[in-house]
Amino acid sequence: MNTERGPILLAALNHSPAVYGVLTAALGIAEMVGADVEALHVSEGSQSAHLALSVTDAAGVHLHERTGPVAETILDALQAPEMVGAVMGTRALRVGPRPTGSTARRVMAGMPKPVVFVPPEACQPSAEAPKRLLVPLDGGAAASTAFLELERRFRSDPEREITVLLTFADDGEMPSMLDHPTRDLPAWGRTFVDRCCPGEGRLFEARTGDPGSAVIEVAEKTKSDLIVLSFKGTLERGHGWVVQEVLARSVVPVLLLPVAPANMPADVAIASVDEAGHMALQ
Repeated sequence: MNTERGPILLAALNHSPAVYGVLTAALGIAEMVGADVEALHVSEGSQSAHLALSVTDAAGVHLHERTGPVAETILDALQAPEMVGAVMGTRALRVGPRPTGSTARRVMAGMPKPVVFVPPEACQPSAEAPKRLLVPLDGGAAASTAFLELERRFRSDPEREITVLLTFADDGEMPSMLDHPTRDLPAWGRTFVDRCCPGEGRLFEARTGDPGSAVIEVAEKTKSDLIVLSFKGTLERGHGWVVQEVLARSVVPVLLLPVAPANMPADVAIASVDEAGHMALQ
């Protein structure tokens, strides 16, 4: 890959019509993080790069052609120090036996850097930098830190809005001061955001119940054009199930941030802001 152009965002293109949405989304993400886009097409067997060549030529993006195992080749390219992340399709087709394609799942299992997954049914992805980001947090330090580190790469944009979402379990512990949730939650939410995701342009949303459904609901309500989720390396349980549900149902791109398992459960994090929340309510 070219090492003379500064930070590079990799657009991993296949041989399906999904390449249009992936490349367009990559151009927008690159604008947001201040990177150039380079494309990669990996051929297995007799697959052709004709469609990828056509769309990259039209966009003025350089295309690298490789052969070999697709996921492994993408992961190898991501190891280059100039690579800041990648954009790829969630799956090739709108319908199929897997909500998330096998190549995407293999990339997720080993990704060393952020990867944006673009669904084939994405609602007109834009080549402009995303303006409305949805950032679900679990109250732990790992997810908050991962997003704040990513945000340091963002180009300044006074129009950008970041909605922080916290979902409480139906049978989980609510903040202790919420005797009157309708009245008290907005002030508590501002304190939560100040503690866990400080910065400009923040909004707060809270939901109770299934976290995956909450993400989809709030993304639709806020007209989000990018969902940013921390990813702890597995789709098989707990937080991984949430990631899997969002990838299966989202019609907007989903950016996954690889993080180590959080060391602060949500109920502990909630307790840690209770005192400040009481002060905010006084």
